[in-house]
Amino acid sequence: GIPILMGVRGEALDIVEQAGAGIAFEPENSIQLAGAIRHLRDNPFARESLGNAGRTAARGFDRGRLAKLMLQKIEQVGNQ
Repeated sequence: GIPILMGVRGEALDIVEQAGAGIAFEPENSIQLAGAIRHLRDNPFARESLGNAGRTAARGFDRGRLAKLMLQKIEQVGNQ
């Protein structure tokens, strides 16, 4: 996997942080972005660790499986 550099706020950032799959920086902050890039360049263990965490987390986001779960929830609500 490849580490994720997140320059956004919100749910996408929460997902990446919870997965331990990347490095966050303030939106439009090029200094923080450059620091994150340098950190990954200089730390192969961090690159590998973050990438592996991202790969593991991505397995939980299978679109077909998520669509089935959503349909089940909708059906549950409809049957109440």
